[in-house]
Amino acid sequence: MELLNLLQFSIFIKLFFAVLMLLYFVFTVVVYRQIVLMTQVLNSKISPLFKMIALGQVVAVGILFFLGILLV
Repeated sequence: MELLNLLQFSIFIKLFFAVLMLLYFVFTVVVYRQIVLMTQVLNSKISPLFKMIALGQVVAVGILFFLGILLV
């Protein structure tokens, strides 16, 4: 009986963190989109660096999210 409760709690925790990672992935995509729009309006020398950092974060969070889903 306790093992069943422990497994249910474990699944709940994993699902909770998977949803959090999904929300963070959506957040990083929105931030990337805002940076792209910002650089169209305010073009400067450092704009490509901002785009690369934001894109790197989107890719990293995407990889971590899919790895998390696969390992659940």
